[in-house]
Amino acid sequence: MSDTNEKTIAAYNTHVLSYVANTPHEISRTVKTWLDVSLEGLPIDARILEIGSGFGHDAAYIEQQGYTVERTDVTPGFVELLRSQGYEARRLNILVDEIGGTYDLIFANAVLHHLTQPETRLVAENVLGSLGVGGRFAIGFRLGLTEGWSNEKMGVPRYFTRWCRGDVEGILEQVGFIGILATDGNKPNASWLHLVCHKGEE
Repeated sequence: MSDTNEKTIAAYNTHVLSYVANTPHEISRTVKTWLDVSLEGLPIDARILEIGSGFGHDAAYIEQQGYTVERTDVTPGFVELLRSQGYEARRLNILVDEIGGTYDLIFANAVLHHLTQPETRLVAENVLGSLGVGGRFAIGFRLGLTEGWSNEKMGVPRYFTRWCRGDVEGILEQVGFIGILATDGNKPNASWLHLVCHKGEE
């Protein structure tokens, strides 16, 4: 795990309440569309894993649709927060830990832009190996950030990677994902991008 990742995790862990207070609790229309597309056609008993659950607002929306979500986060403070709210949650560092199990959908919102490109490749490989045939990997991330440290929102430095859509899709395709769909459409100047990609037959 890189120094940038360790410091970013530490920043979240010491400012969990600040992050919760400064983050909208109602998910946006764009995120709802992304999650709806990610779920489309999945049976109600599908196995779904969230990477980076935070305080769990995306998982809550999915469960409102009748599904069950396995919540995880790399930050101990968020895992403790979720458990205090009555949810089962486990700590998962997607860079070094085995995911375990076989899932129909694995999703991660606002995680990728904290990782370097080599780290993102590791995550994509890890996720691909934990999906069943036809399984889906749904990711949401910010575009066009200046690579480096930012005190935005929390007042403490977190590391961000400058992403463009082509770079992310290139990594996903090289790892072996197919059928990559951008639910935001072709908006090159959008600040966020949400993708749904699939695992093909082995």
